[in-house]
Amino acid sequence: VRKEGGTDAIGDIMLQHLPQLTCYVRFCGRQSAATQLLTQRINSVPELAQLVRHCEQQTSSGKLMGLIQYFVKPMQRITRYPLLIEKLLKATLESHPDRGSLQEALDEAKKLCQTVNESVRETENSGRLEWCQEHVICEGLSEKLVFNSQTNCLGQRRLVHWGTLFKHKGGKELVVFLFNDFLLLTVPVFNTQGRPFVFPSLALDGNAASASEDDQLANSQKQKYRMYKRPIILNDLMTVPEPDRDSGAEPPLLCIRVLPNEDWVFRCQSAQDRDRWKDRLTKTAKEYHNATGE
Repeated sequence: VRKEGGTDAIGDIMLQHLPQLTCYVRFCGRQSAATQLLTQRINSVPELAQLVRHCEQQTSSGKLMGLIQYFVKPMQRITRYPLLIEKLLKATLESHPDRGSLQEALDEAKKLCQTVNESVRETENSGRLEWCQEHVICEGLSEKLVFNSQTNCLGQRRLVHWGTLFKHKGGKELVVFLFNDFLLLTVPVFNTQGRPFVFPSLALDGNAASASEDDQLANSQKQKYRMYKRPIILNDLMTVPEPDRDSGAEPPLLCIRVLPNEDWVFRCQSAQDRDRWKDRLTKTAKEYHNATGE
């Protein structure tokens, strides 16, 4: 309903302002790193912690909100725009002159969300590759393995999947990293205390949260992983069916064939874990094969 002096069209306004939000693409991509850095500083510098608490309490609305929560606001707002515009479209008649502008604004809002999500994924991937460079020891290779670099045929290297597996015979604990061009098996050179491998992450609760025990374990400079086997190019491996066993037998096994005829059998944490590994290995190897044409 148009009020006097107002308008019942908003699509053109959205189209005018959405391009201005692209400045937040890099902001959202760096949000996690900024949050982690601020948290570390708050935990290590008492004066900064006191200043942050003071600023958080100085609000005219009376609603307390942690400084870190402001870091996530742009992402929250940007991801809401497509939902809001979709609601407007549902309430707009097909014959309304604003219909076309709203549809165009919806397309632009979705593209913006996609760009932001890609920026976040690229930043997370880069951070994990740098973590590997610092924590994974790769000795005996003819050339230094630079994790955060370009592949021969797939552009930027990506870390696709990771986790703890155990050799079926002997039960040796391995931490395995699947990249978009090779598979890397490593062994922890410290006592994992029976914890499965996880990458460090930072939970956002709006306060100066400290890292969890898992994060501390993963971040510690003493927590190193040594290369167990030379990196296996994805064209040289494939998943194969489990050995014949009783139906429902435990534990779930993941079977990998390294061409031409070397079979590796791993014990997984669960059937879901095994299925995830099989799915990621199969899809990633297929993408690599298609890219190389081999």
